[in-house]
Amino acid sequence: MKLGLKILSFCSLIIVMIYLFIKINSRKQIEKINPDFMLSVGQYIEEEIHREGGTKLSGAEDEDFCYGLPTDRGGKNKGRETVIMRVMRACFSVSSFLAKKEEELFGYNIIIAKNEELAQRDICEALRSKTTKLEDENSVWLDNSLCSLASELIILNEEEYNSNLGLWKVEKLYTDRAKGKEYEKNKGLSAYKRDFRWLREKDIEKVLDALTPRLNKQDRSVIPYVFGYKGVGKTEIVYEAVKRILGRQNEKPWIHLFSIFKSTSPIHPFINSVRGDVLNSIHDHLLMSEKTIFKELEPLFKSIISSGDASVETTSDAFKKKVIPDHITEDFFLAYHFYILSFVRMMNRQNLPAVFVCDDIELYNPKSRQYILTLVNEFSKYDVFIPLFVSSEKVIPEDLDIPELKKVYISPLSSRALKEFSVSLDEKLILSEKLLRKVRRITKGLYIPVLHYLLYLKDLKESRSDMPSNVKICSLYLLDKLDLDLKKLLYCIYVSKSILRYKEQIEFIVSLGYAEQNAVKMIEELSMLGFIAGRKYLSPGLNGLQKALEDSLGRTCKEIQEEFIEYIKARWEKGEYNNYVLLFYFFLKTEEFNLAEKVYHAVVQRKLNERDLAGIDNFLQESRWKDFFSKDFTAYMILYRILKVQLSGNIEMAYKIYSENRERITAISSG
Repeated sequence: MKLGLKILSFCSLIIVMIYLFIKINSRKQIEKINPDFMLSVGQYIEEEIHREGGTKLSGAEDEDFCYGLPTDRGGKNKGRETVIMRVMRACFSVSSFLAKKEEELFGYNIIIAKNEELAQRDICEALRSKTTKLEDENSVWLDNSLCSLASELIILNEEEYNSNLGLWKVEKLYTDRAKGKEYEKNKGLSAYKRDFRWLREKDIEKVLDALTPRLNKQDRSVIPYVFGYKGVGKTEIVYEAVKRILGRQNEKPWIHLFSIFKSTSPIHPFINSVRGDVLNSIHDHLLMSEKTIFKELEPLFKSIISSGDASVETTSDAFKKKVIPDHITEDFFLAYHFYILSFVRMMNRQNLPAVFVCDDIELYNPKSRQYILTLVNEFSKYDVFIPLFVSSEKVIPEDLDIPELKKVYISPLSSRALKEFSVSLDEKLILSEKLLRKVRRITKGLYIPVLHYLLYLKDLKESRSDMPSNVKICSLYLLDKLDLDLKKLLYCIYVSKSILRYKEQIEFIVSLGYAEQNAVKMIEELSMLGFIAGRKYLSPGLNGLQKALEDSLGRTCKEIQEEFIEYIKARWEKGEYNNYVLLFYFFLKTEEFNLAEKVYHAVVQRKLNERDLAGIDNFLQESRWKDFFSKDFTAYMILYRILKVQLSGNIEMAYKIYSENRERITAISSG
């Protein structure tokens, strides 16, 4: 028979009893070390099998878990159908329970067998003997004579047939009790994306356990620090855990800080976290005295949010009168304090926790982390305030001085998860343990590489012994299969380098001649395939594919690049794109140095005019810009020094510096 997947069907075999034998490795040793744990395991197994009508065999020894489930003789086919369903339900429940206890156990095996007209003691001895000969741990095995009774309740891997013992290894269980966690057959990739939980349940529970002390008010000093490899799925896991806490499926469950580039302006992660529903209801949750202060800061706060930068134009008379120019960043943080205060009170009124997630904390400007510490200390008095940090680095940043941080490691996908994932994509995609280990080693267990590798194998017609040793081969294969429009759209994402919000990205794609509805659908499809990541800002899911896209699209790529640069440049010149900081980084990365220099000068000049010392520090103190803008860099540094000395009250020293550098300074500023 050709090896592969075997889906079982009914036949007319009539039996009296089905047996379930459960072997737990080193059971006696575990009982000596942790008798209470082993007792709870035994009680759980007993209860689950009794629930399905099973009883412990009279001939079984004390250390055996050997049960019999009789057929229901009330109906001809009904009885045969019922007993196998009951056995499978009991088997699924017990195997799932034991899998969750893998850290305390040393492995287990379960055998499902039929009545062989032996005494019960002999049945137990025969099944015990078979389990000792099984090499694979944590597995379920089915007696060959029972195959015809299973009726689509199970899937067998024919590569795992033990002819000496007459046992098939069960690859997949489909039961009523499994519904919700098990993959719904024939739904492919879309079903997996809709049900993220069953693949990362253990990691989600880790995050929930770390949050429990604060949620239960047992220890409010503990703050989770979730870390793991970049691309392992930390944000999605935290997002799912938070949704479970709040009991919401569709609404935004948190305040979510994130940074697009490393060490950008201090307020950048905070701008990204602002939610419209909270912003529009701030006044509803503030006291009268607090409203008075916030009204003074509101024009600044909303202007910065709309521009994405602390350098805002002072066009409003009210703004000019009420905002102190040399404290723009500080004023933003004060306004942000009221924003978080409003969020905390809003959630408190709903009896829900106010979750404050700082994602990719290692990328933040040190001043950002300093202010986060201030926020955490200020709001720790509120029971509902739940802070949480996410990072790709195990080592906590030195300036994140919180001694109570509890590390939560998010591990890559396990071999078991890879097995479930592969079958969820295609029931015929059943890989041996050896191949699964190879896939995990090559992909590092990261979601998108795993997805691309499995999708590649799904289409692979030749022998799977010639598996690629590099994930990029699989990604390039899938990339080549995309139609022309999807390739163009993906290239737009690479070109824009995450500087456009989602709606702005759609707007640019529409400007290339696509209907808005089609653009949205194409983005969803590329996201499903792992080529696009992100919610508020879209970014490439994988690096290293841009060159392949350029080779495939040819001249079209240059046209898209030119279109985008003209698009973003026109928006900036019209005042429609005010995030000068992101724009500066974008032109720098794309090596558009002339445009980068113009934006750089505009940022610095605006900050000098506003006397925004906190903001200007982030640009003028970064000497690496010298390599790109050597012409005016020194002059700006001198001008900054004059301004700083002048504001400190030393007018004489400021004038002296100015006199010594008059010619150089007037070349860049007449102010």
